[in-house]
Amino acid sequence: AGDTVQWVWDAANSRPHNIVGSADAAACTAGGPLTLMAAGDSLTTGTYSFTFTTVGTFYYFCAVGSHCSAGMRGSVVVQAAGAATT
Repeated sequence: AGDTVQWVWDAANSRPHNIVGSADAAACTAGGPLTLMAAGDSLTTGTYSFTFTTVGTFYYFCAVGSHCSAGMRGSVVVQAAGAATT
């Protein structure tokens, strides 16, 4: 816990994307404990950073168009500081 994750939008792509928290790995609906970007916000270039302060597994997805159903989703596993990684 305490590390920051940074998502980077590639300027060559220039398509809008966002990062929305979800309660479930397979769900494409906003919810759960992770508050990232609002579902209506998006970026075409630049970066978005979030510092995870709580241990756990956090799911996110892109809420633009059909991006999530096409597989644009992921998770971040946050471990206690000093914990062994796998």
